[in-house]
Amino acid sequence: LLLLFRGKKLTDGDATLADLKIKDRTRLMLLHGPEYGKDKAGIEALQAVKKELHDLENDEGIAPKVIEEMVTRACIKLDNIDVSGSDTLRGLRREALRRAHDLGDKRGHTAAEF
Repeated sequence: LLLLFRGKKLTDGDATLADLKIKDRTRLMLLHGPEYGKDKAGIEALQAVKKELHDLENDEGIAPKVIEEMVTRACIKLDNIDVSGSDTLRGLRREALRRAHDLGDKRGHTAAEF
């Protein structure tokens, strides 16, 4: 991400707004850096799968077998996302895979108790 103030890129990551003499109610601009352009397709694909998992997690009326199948499909989609050596995408994908596995385990245990 890039932070701009009066058209200049702020590069000192340790400086506070006071250090930079930026006063209250000053307008700043935050832009995606060049890395985002490289990772954009992967980020959008990850967000779509995370939304599917979120919707699946919140739908209590789905049978355990269907949940198992949907989690498997989500994992396959996540495996097919090209991270192109991006540590950011790799971490986001790992987080989404963990969430998918947790969802499968949680809903599977609930079904086994019935």
